[in-house]
Amino acid sequence: MKDYYEILGVRRDATDEEIKMAYRRLAKIYHPDVAENKEEAEKKFKEINEAFQVLSDPEKRRLYDKYGRIDTTNYSTSQTTDIFDIFSELFDDFIFRSSTYTRTNPIDELYRPQRGKDITINLDITLEEAYFGKTQKLKIPYKKVCPECQGLGFPKESLAKCSKCKGTGKITHKAKSIWGTVVSTYTCDKCNGWGYLPEKICSTCQGNRYIQDEKEIQINIPRGVENGEILILQAQGNEGLNGGRNGDLYVKINILDHPFLFRKNSNLIIEYPVNFIDAILGTTVKVPHVTGYIEVNIPQLTQHGSEIVIKNQGMPLKDSNKKGDFIVKIKVVFPKKLSPEQIKALESIRHLFSETKEENKKNFFERIFKKK
Repeated sequence: MKDYYEILGVRRDATDEEIKMAYRRLAKIYHPDVAENKEEAEKKFKEINEAFQVLSDPEKRRLYDKYGRIDTTNYSTSQTTDIFDIFSELFDDFIFRSSTYTRTNPIDELYRPQRGKDITINLDITLEEAYFGKTQKLKIPYKKVCPECQGLGFPKESLAKCSKCKGTGKITHKAKSIWGTVVSTYTCDKCNGWGYLPEKICSTCQGNRYIQDEKEIQINIPRGVENGEILILQAQGNEGLNGGRNGDLYVKINILDHPFLFRKNSNLIIEYPVNFIDAILGTTVKVPHVTGYIEVNIPQLTQHGSEIVIKNQGMPLKDSNKKGDFIVKIKVVFPKKLSPEQIKALESIRHLFSETKEENKKNFFERIFKKK
């Protein structure tokens, strides 16, 4: 099991800024473009990136702290810190200085790796599916890099210098005043400071850089998954540009209401009706459960609202062989109407339940008032 805090060399209560600083420091050391042992550096750099992806995102970090891991093949909303923002800072420090990439060249900016955006979907499952777990195939709409323009949004050959700023991205204005010539510079409003403009857009993506597509993925829903829990499928979101990492897919679980079972934490609860005769005399009943039926003993004189707890028959606990409890809440049911035979039978035994002691024959309220 990977310890992401140990990988980045930070405390478990480290702040977001401390995590970011640790990542920057390690990334500069282990980036394959500057490390001597490139093979070892690539392995270490990938590990550092994985740790940062989790610990820099509040939701992923919460799930990691709670469960001790995040399954990178499946799961645990959108990351608050884009890792490529930090990459660009790292590149400013050393990569661009040691390569042919010129940071100030707007054309080269088009080819900077950009992480794809995350996708969030809701998935309805039944209580039975949450109990047993399941593997399910889903069709997910996503944004795919345009194959025609490779994510540029326009044909590469159509890119030309802005006619207004001549490719500088800035407009210089000179004006004479009583103090001499005043020179002011402002961002070109035609190209928004980029310096270049395409003469036409891509006909396939209409300049959006992406096209809409659909893909089928397989998701593993773990036993005991909780309502509202978010499963994370890494790199299953929208595609990244220029070799950038794909976004993640966030699957929010919604457990549908069950006809007669209720879940509270890891416990399963059912309200089970018992007629008043069985509640008085006791009986054995078969209570429905997600696994079928469970035989439950109803003791004599069971009261309305009492609970019978059956250990280790509730919801499974994730990553464990343990289960919660199955709680049977007794609902004593009285008939709404009696037949003449039933009335006669009950009348014949009424005297058996009458109080025999003289002091108990007195009205309860009379005894209370007498004490005053």
